[in-house]
Amino acid sequence: MSESTRTSRAPAEKRLTYQQWKRRKMLRLARNWVLFLTGCAAVVALLTGGILWLLPKVHGLLAGPKVFAASVYDGTDYVFNGQGERPWEPDDKREPLNVYGQTKYEGELAIEEHVKKFFTVRIAWVFGVNGKNFIKTMLNLGKTHDHLTVVNDQTGSPTYTYDLARLLVDMIQTDKYGRYHATNEGICTWYEFACEIFKQAGMNVSVAPVSSDEYPAKAKRPSNSRMDKSKLTANGFTPLPTWQDALSRYLKEIEY
Repeated sequence: MSESTRTSRAPAEKRLTYQQWKRRKMLRLARNWVLFLTGCAAVVALLTGGILWLLPKVHGLLAGPKVFAASVYDGTDYVFNGQGERPWEPDDKREPLNVYGQTKYEGELAIEEHVKKFFTVRIAWVFGVNGKNFIKTMLNLGKTHDHLTVVNDQTGSPTYTYDLARLLVDMIQTDKYGRYHATNEGICTWYEFACEIFKQAGMNVSVAPVSSDEYPAKAKRPSNSRMDKSKLTANGFTPLPTWQDALSRYLKEIEY
């Protein structure tokens, strides 16, 4: 094959636009699974840096006639208003807490509109080997501080990505589609989480509880991130291990 043949381009009328290419790729993937795993721990950065650009991308990828792909979409407790003490159920009314929550809510709506078979799996307080998270932040602060203050009026459950991944693998082998909540078992406040982190890490750091009012943040965060996960067991899925167990295994996986 000559150099000119290798570098020649197809006639303009046969070239695909980017949107057409995305559409064709999506249709090929429709035979299998499409995973939308877009959770983010850096909520403040997203809110101050303009997260709205994600909205048209979610809808643009799925735009057009209904795509009968099976998909997994990772949701968040931020689609709720974050008030009260009752654990949020998967089908509770969605009232996004902030711009991040609104974006994730829009993603849920796009999936529900364009995808026939889907799992929307809402998670909270995520940590994993890669990227930033609360555990890594505490461990790093503990190296340079003997005393820390952590909010004690925001309650939820941590989610270890390793445990979540195992659950998602189990889920996509079934046809029990719908909305689910999946965090590690047990609840705690951020203060209690921090205390357990230093305890298991063997670091001598004292932690004092403070209110959210005493620790102002740019991003509005939910006081109630409790998640009702009974739908998992009702559909035959195994709940995630306790968050304390997940923390123990996680600390063995990272260097600190």
